[in-house]
Amino acid sequence: SPSPTLRAAEQPALVSAAGTAICAAKMASVSVIVATTSKGGIGKDGALPWRLPEDMAHFKRVTMAVEEGQKGKVNAVIMGRKTWDSIPEKFRPLPGRINVVLTSKVAAPDFVSPYPEGVLVASSVAAAAETLGARADVAEIFVIGGQAAYQEAVELPGCERIFITRIGKDIECDAFFPAFDESKFRIAHVSKSRSHKELPYDFVVYERSDASAEGARLRKEVSASVAAAGGAGQFLHEEYQYLNAIREIIEKGISMEDRTGVGT
Repeated sequence: SPSPTLRAAEQPALVSAAGTAICAAKMASVSVIVATTSKGGIGKDGALPWRLPEDMAHFKRVTMAVEEGQKGKVNAVIMGRKTWDSIPEKFRPLPGRINVVLTSKVAAPDFVSPYPEGVLVASSVAAAAETLGARADVAEIFVIGGQAAYQEAVELPGCERIFITRIGKDIECDAFFPAFDESKFRIAHVSKSRSHKELPYDFVVYERSDASAEGARLRKEVSASVAAAGGAGQFLHEEYQYLNAIREIIEKGISMEDRTGVGT
Protein backbone atom coordinates (compact mmCIF):
# COMPACT_ATOMS: atom_id res chain seq x y z
CA SER A 1 0.00 0.00 0.00
CA PRO A 2 1.09 3.66 -0.39
CA SER A 3 3.62 4.77 2.19
CA PRO A 4 1.90 6.01 5.37
CA THR A 5 4.43 8.85 5.50
CA LEU A 6 2.85 10.50 2.43
CA ARG A 7 0.34 13.25 3.11
CA ALA A 8 -3.06 12.96 1.40
CA ALA A 9 -2.18 15.66 -1.13
CA GLU A 10 0.89 13.67 -2.12
CA GLN A 11 -0.93 10.42 -2.73
CA PRO A 12 -0.81 9.12 -6.31
CA ALA A 13 -3.92 9.84 -8.39
CA LEU A 14 -4.09 6.21 -9.47
CA VAL A 15 -2.84 3.11 -7.70
CA SER A 16 -2.86 -0.58 -8.49
CA ALA A 17 -4.63 -3.17 -6.37
CA ALA A 18 -1.26 -3.84 -4.75
CA GLY A 19 -0.96 -0.17 -3.84
CA THR A 20 1.78 0.59 -6.36
CA ALA A 21 1.82 4.22 -7.48
CA ILE A 22 1.37 4.78 -11.21
CA CYS A 23 2.89 7.90 -12.75
CA ALA A 24 0.57 10.48 -14.32
CA ALA A 25 0.82 12.46 -17.55
CA LYS A 26 -1.38 14.64 -19.76
CA MET A 27 -5.04 13.64 -19.50
CA ALA A 28 -6.22 11.47 -22.37
CA SER A 29 -9.58 11.83 -24.08
CA VAL A 30 -12.49 9.81 -22.73
CA SER A 31 -15.78 8.47 -24.03
CA VAL A 32 -18.98 7.93 -22.09
CA ILE A 33 -21.27 4.96 -22.65
CA VAL A 34 -24.71 4.81 -21.03
CA ALA A 35 -28.28 3.55 -21.42
CA THR A 36 -31.01 5.99 -20.42
CA THR A 37 -34.78 6.08 -20.24
CA SER A 38 -36.84 8.77 -21.97
CA LYS A 39 -36.38 10.93 -18.86
CA GLY A 40 -32.68 10.25 -18.43
CA GLY A 41 -32.94 7.47 -15.86
CA ILE A 42 -29.93 5.15 -15.64
CA GLY A 43 -30.65 2.93 -12.64
CA LYS A 44 -32.81 2.01 -9.69
CA ASP A 45 -31.57 0.69 -6.33
CA GLY A 46 -28.08 0.15 -7.73
CA ALA A 47 -29.20 -1.93 -10.69
CA LEU A 48 -30.64 -1.61 -14.20
CA PRO A 49 -34.46 -1.75 -14.06
CA TRP A 50 -34.60 -3.26 -17.55
CA ARG A 51 -32.99 -6.07 -19.50
CA LEU A 52 -31.84 -5.49 -23.06
CA PRO A 53 -29.56 -8.32 -24.26
CA GLU A 54 -28.61 -6.43 -27.42
CA ASP A 55 -27.59 -3.39 -25.37
CA MET A 56 -25.30 -5.57 -23.26
CA ALA A 57 -23.75 -6.94 -26.45
CA HIS A 58 -23.43 -3.38 -27.78
CA PHE A 59 -21.68 -2.29 -24.56
CA LYS A 60 -19.18 -5.14 -24.79
CA ARG A 61 -18.58 -4.63 -28.51
CA VAL A 62 -17.96 -0.88 -28.19
CA THR A 63 -15.82 -0.97 -25.04
CA MET A 64 -13.62 -3.77 -26.39
CA ALA A 65 -13.12 -2.46 -29.94
CA VAL A 66 -9.48 -1.64 -30.73
CA GLU A 67 -7.98 -0.41 -34.01
CA GLU A 68 -6.18 -3.06 -36.08
CA GLY A 69 -2.99 -1.02 -35.90
CA GLN A 70 -3.04 -0.96 -32.09
CA LYS A 71 -2.00 -4.55 -31.52
CA GLY A 72 -1.23 -5.24 -27.90
CA LYS A 73 -3.44 -2.41 -26.62
CA VAL A 74 -6.70 -2.72 -24.69
CA ASN A 75 -9.39 -0.28 -23.68
CA ALA A 76 -10.00 0.92 -20.13
CA VAL A 77 -13.31 1.31 -18.28
CA ILE A 78 -13.72 3.77 -15.41
CA MET A 79 -16.56 3.30 -12.94
CA GLY A 80 -17.77 4.38 -9.53
CA ARG A 81 -17.86 1.99 -6.60
CA LYS A 82 -21.62 1.45 -6.84
CA THR A 83 -21.30 0.56 -10.52
CA TRP A 84 -18.59 -1.96 -9.65
CA ASP A 85 -20.83 -3.43 -6.94
CA SER A 86 -23.75 -3.68 -9.39
CA ILE A 87 -21.78 -5.99 -11.70
CA PRO A 88 -22.31 -9.67 -10.79
CA GLU A 89 -19.19 -10.94 -9.05
CA LYS A 90 -18.58 -13.63 -11.67
CA PHE A 91 -18.35 -10.93 -14.37
CA ARG A 92 -15.94 -8.58 -12.62
CA PRO A 93 -13.48 -7.28 -13.33
CA LEU A 94 -14.83 -6.84 -16.86
CA PRO A 95 -12.58 -9.08 -18.97
CA GLY A 96 -10.39 -7.82 -21.77
CA ARG A 97 -10.37 -4.27 -20.41
CA ILE A 98 -8.41 -2.36 -17.78
CA ASN A 99 -10.84 -1.77 -14.90
CA VAL A 100 -10.60 1.40 -12.79
CA VAL A 101 -12.79 2.02 -9.74
CA LEU A 102 -13.25 5.52 -8.33
CA THR A 103 -13.04 6.20 -4.61
CA SER A 104 -12.14 9.25 -2.53
CA LYS A 105 -10.48 6.91 -0.03
CA VAL A 106 -7.46 6.49 -2.31
CA ALA A 107 -6.06 9.72 -0.84
CA ALA A 108 -5.85 8.24 2.66
CA PRO A 109 -2.26 7.46 3.77
CA ASP A 110 -3.29 4.00 4.96
CA PHE A 111 -5.47 3.14 1.94
CA VAL A 112 -5.48 -0.53 0.96
CA SER A 113 -7.38 -1.49 -2.18
CA PRO A 114 -10.26 -3.95 -1.58
CA TYR A 115 -10.39 -4.84 -5.27
CA PRO A 116 -8.92 -7.84 -7.10
CA GLU A 117 -5.40 -7.81 -8.46
CA GLY A 118 -5.16 -5.85 -11.69
CA VAL A 119 -8.02 -3.48 -10.84
CA LEU A 120 -6.82 0.11 -10.51
CA VAL A 121 -8.21 2.69 -8.12
CA ALA A 122 -8.45 6.44 -8.74
CA SER A 123 -9.78 9.51 -6.98
CA SER A 124 -11.61 10.93 -10.01
CA VAL A 125 -12.32 10.44 -13.71
CA ALA A 126 -9.80 13.17 -14.55
CA ALA A 127 -7.10 11.55 -12.41
CA ALA A 128 -7.73 8.15 -13.96
CA ALA A 129 -7.72 9.51 -17.52
CA GLU A 130 -4.53 11.45 -16.87
CA THR A 131 -2.71 8.36 -15.69
CA LEU A 132 -4.17 5.95 -18.23
CA GLY A 133 -3.07 8.36 -20.94
CA ALA A 134 0.54 7.73 -19.95
CA ARG A 135 0.26 3.99 -20.54
CA ALA A 136 1.41 2.58 -23.85
CA ASP A 137 -1.04 -0.33 -23.59
CA VAL A 138 -4.26 1.76 -23.45
CA ALA A 139 -6.31 2.43 -26.59
CA GLU A 140 -9.62 4.12 -25.66
CA ILE A 141 -10.99 5.06 -22.25
CA PHE A 142 -14.68 4.69 -21.34
CA VAL A 143 -16.62 6.01 -18.37
CA ILE A 144 -19.37 3.48 -17.65
CA GLY A 145 -21.13 4.92 -14.58
CA GLY A 146 -22.56 5.90 -12.26
CA GLN A 147 -24.21 9.29 -11.97
CA ALA A 148 -21.32 11.17 -10.34
CA ALA A 149 -18.75 9.71 -12.74
CA TYR A 150 -20.92 10.66 -15.71
CA GLN A 151 -21.36 14.18 -14.34
CA GLU A 152 -17.62 14.70 -14.13
CA ALA A 153 -16.93 13.05 -17.48
CA VAL A 154 -19.35 15.07 -19.64
CA GLU A 155 -17.90 18.30 -18.25
CA LEU A 156 -14.31 17.40 -19.12
CA PRO A 157 -12.88 19.13 -22.21
CA GLY A 158 -11.43 15.74 -23.11
CA CYS A 159 -14.85 14.08 -23.35
CA GLU A 160 -14.81 13.21 -27.06
CA ARG A 161 -17.76 10.86 -27.49
CA ILE A 162 -21.00 9.91 -25.78
CA PHE A 163 -22.56 6.57 -26.67
CA ILE A 164 -26.20 6.53 -25.59
CA THR A 165 -28.70 3.70 -25.75
CA ARG A 166 -31.97 5.63 -25.79
CA ILE A 167 -34.81 3.66 -24.26
CA GLY A 168 -38.10 5.06 -25.51
CA LYS A 169 -40.01 4.58 -22.29
CA ASP A 170 -40.15 6.17 -18.85
CA ILE A 171 -39.05 3.61 -16.26
CA GLU A 172 -38.83 4.44 -12.56
CA CYS A 173 -35.23 5.32 -11.64
CA ASP A 174 -33.38 6.97 -8.77
CA ALA A 175 -30.18 7.76 -10.67
CA PHE A 176 -30.02 9.93 -13.77
CA PHE A 177 -27.68 10.86 -16.60
CA PRO A 178 -26.66 14.53 -16.34
CA ALA A 179 -27.58 17.14 -18.90
CA PHE A 180 -24.62 18.03 -21.13
CA ASP A 181 -23.85 20.94 -23.43
CA GLU A 182 -25.15 19.61 -26.74
CA SER A 183 -23.77 22.65 -28.56
CA LYS A 184 -20.32 21.10 -28.13
CA PHE A 185 -21.34 17.83 -29.76
CA ARG A 186 -22.84 16.62 -33.01
CA ILE A 187 -24.81 13.45 -33.63
CA ALA A 188 -22.50 11.16 -35.58
CA HIS A 189 -24.62 8.02 -35.64
CA VAL A 190 -28.21 6.95 -35.01
CA SER A 191 -29.11 3.29 -35.37
CA LYS A 192 -32.35 1.92 -36.67
CA SER A 193 -35.03 1.75 -34.00
CA ARG A 194 -35.57 -1.66 -32.47
CA SER A 195 -37.58 -3.28 -29.70
CA HIS A 196 -37.25 -6.02 -27.09
CA LYS A 197 -40.34 -7.23 -25.26
CA GLU A 198 -42.19 -4.04 -26.23
CA LEU A 199 -39.32 -1.86 -24.99
CA PRO A 200 -38.22 0.43 -27.87
CA TYR A 201 -34.63 1.67 -28.07
CA ASP A 202 -31.90 2.81 -30.41
CA PHE A 203 -28.17 3.56 -30.30
CA VAL A 204 -26.84 7.10 -30.70
CA VAL A 205 -23.28 8.41 -30.84
CA TYR A 206 -22.43 12.04 -30.09
CA GLU A 207 -18.99 13.33 -31.11
CA ARG A 208 -17.39 16.51 -29.90
CA SER A 209 -17.76 19.22 -32.53
CA ASP A 210 -15.64 22.06 -31.16
CA ALA A 211 -12.63 23.21 -33.11
CA SER A 212 -9.87 22.18 -30.72
CA ALA A 213 -6.73 20.95 -32.46
CA GLU A 214 -6.59 17.86 -30.26
CA GLY A 215 -10.22 17.08 -30.93
CA ALA A 216 -9.74 17.48 -34.68
CA ARG A 217 -6.80 15.10 -34.57
CA LEU A 218 -8.75 12.51 -32.63
CA ARG A 219 -11.76 12.74 -34.95
CA LYS A 220 -10.01 12.67 -38.32
CA GLU A 221 -10.84 8.98 -38.64
CA VAL A 222 -13.74 6.88 -37.40
CA SER A 223 -12.60 5.27 -34.15
CA ALA A 224 -12.83 1.55 -33.52
CA SER A 225 -15.56 2.15 -30.94
CA VAL A 226 -17.69 4.24 -33.33
CA ALA A 227 -17.19 1.62 -36.02
CA ALA A 228 -18.32 -1.03 -33.52
CA ALA A 229 -21.41 1.05 -32.79
CA GLY A 230 -22.33 1.06 -36.47
CA GLY A 231 -19.99 3.60 -38.03
CA ALA A 232 -20.26 7.39 -38.10
CA GLY A 233 -23.01 8.52 -40.43
CA GLN A 234 -24.59 5.11 -40.94
CA PHE A 235 -28.36 5.11 -40.42
CA LEU A 236 -28.11 8.85 -39.71
CA HIS A 237 -31.71 10.01 -39.97
CA GLU A 238 -32.43 12.76 -42.50
CA GLU A 239 -33.44 15.24 -39.80
CA TYR A 240 -30.09 14.76 -38.05
CA GLN A 241 -28.22 15.19 -41.33
CA TYR A 242 -30.11 18.45 -41.83
CA LEU A 243 -29.42 19.70 -38.30
CA ASN A 244 -25.73 18.83 -38.58
CA ALA A 245 -25.54 20.68 -41.90
CA ILE A 246 -27.20 23.78 -40.41
CA ARG A 247 -24.85 23.71 -37.42
CA GLU A 248 -21.82 23.46 -39.71
CA ILE A 249 -23.04 26.44 -41.75
CA ILE A 250 -23.54 28.50 -38.59
CA GLU A 251 -20.12 27.56 -37.21
CA LYS A 252 -18.06 27.70 -40.42
CA GLY A 253 -20.14 29.64 -42.93
CA ILE A 254 -20.33 28.83 -46.64
CA SER A 255 -17.46 29.33 -49.05
CA MET A 256 -18.81 31.01 -52.20
CA GLU A 257 -17.01 31.84 -55.44
CA ASP A 258 -16.47 35.55 -56.19
CA ARG A 259 -17.80 35.77 -59.74
CA THR A 260 -17.13 39.52 -60.10
CA GLY A 261 -13.44 39.29 -59.33
CA VAL A 262 -13.59 42.49 -57.28
CA GLY A 263 -13.87 40.95 -53.84
CA THR A 264 -17.61 41.47 -53.30
